[in-house]
Amino acid sequence: MLWKVLSLSLLLWSWFSAGNLWSQEPRLSPSSAELKLEASVRIALQKGLRWLKEHQSTDGRWHSEAYGTMSSGVGNTALVLYAMAHLPEDEFKQNVDCYQRGIAIQTRPLNDDGLIRDSEGAADYPVYASALTLSAMKLRPVEVSGGWESKLVEGLLKAQRTEANKWRGDSADLGGWGPGFWQAGDPPLPIPANISVTAHVLETLHFADALTPEIQASAANFLSRCQVQQPNDSTEVGFYFTPQPDHPLNKAQWHQLPSGKLRANSYHSTTCDGVRAIRLCEKAVSEGRRTLMTTALTRLTPPRLVKNLSESDDSVDSILNGLYYYDAAAFAKVWANSPDPRFTEVRQRILMTLLEGQQEDGSWSNPLPWMREDDPLIATPFAMIALSSFLQEEK
Repeated sequence: MLWKVLSLSLLLWSWFSAGNLWSQEPRLSPSSAELKLEASVRIALQKGLRWLKEHQSTDGRWHSEAYGTMSSGVGNTALVLYAMAHLPEDEFKQNVDCYQRGIAIQTRPLNDDGLIRDSEGAADYPVYASALTLSAMKLRPVEVSGGWESKLVEGLLKAQRTEANKWRGDSADLGGWGPGFWQAGDPPLPIPANISVTAHVLETLHFADALTPEIQASAANFLSRCQVQQPNDSTEVGFYFTPQPDHPLNKAQWHQLPSGKLRANSYHSTTCDGVRAIRLCEKAVSEGRRTLMTTALTRLTPPRLVKNLSESDDSVDSILNGLYYYDAAAFAKVWANSPDPRFTEVRQRILMTLLEGQQEDGSWSNPLPWMREDDPLIATPFAMIALSSFLQEEK
């Protein structure tokens, strides 16, 4: 029923906007349609929050029951806290106790590397977890003693792959961040730095007022190595996940240029992250390049949410559809920072898909397991980040 009401509201809105003046039927103004949509989004957020509160463990964390590597709860908890920090004011205040319990367990003594881990030293992607937790605390401050923030910032700075941190000057990873903490040469070989972790850490350092021109410059150089460089063809200027073109983490795969070199293919979610990251490096990146990146995003197709696993195959599109909720959150944050009119249709489509796709219990999940979004503890926070970000300007 909700879906039908929303569809009708938006249809009436589109008629009104197009100048459909001949009809004598009552019409909704754009503001009325937006108010109806906002009310529906708030209801969805409240249902999602109830589900999250029901699944918070007694220790204050959220532990995955679907994936053993996420069972420590460090990564899931960081993502949930980050999602809660994006909530509208009323919804956050109503659930602040849940948030504070999560912060309390996350901010216990840090590991020797300055990053968040559990009491036994385990962590689900500690750089991600640390960045998301600190960003949450900067968006929704909670008093924590012991110089916790400065130690965590120091840990994130040490995790950047720079020559000062003993990475080779010719490394393709130079200037970026990967999901875990490694020193150059440590076994096992590190997972490559990638655009997703890099965008999130840059955001955290921005919130913590620790994003220096030097960090911006080194990160901007890394981002350029994750960007399609094709000066003679401005139609392909998006971002890919990691600089090594044939790495399997580049989920849109790669192709061979006439020169014989390999080039990774750009895709929507990575370009959302690239646009966000480039904006955070504004002192090191020209305005023209930032504008060009936003334009590139308009040329890339977002993933779609399939209804069941039988709709999948081994195609690139199917793999990218496994990122639906991550992409929705990443795109919504681009929108919140700069609500470009060219993105209005995509915003509306994602909003409707999220509202329609919420489960009866208040959670969200993706039938495709490729990116772990079949775990509601991953999909639900991403869906809530998207819904919240579409309602408000970036903080």
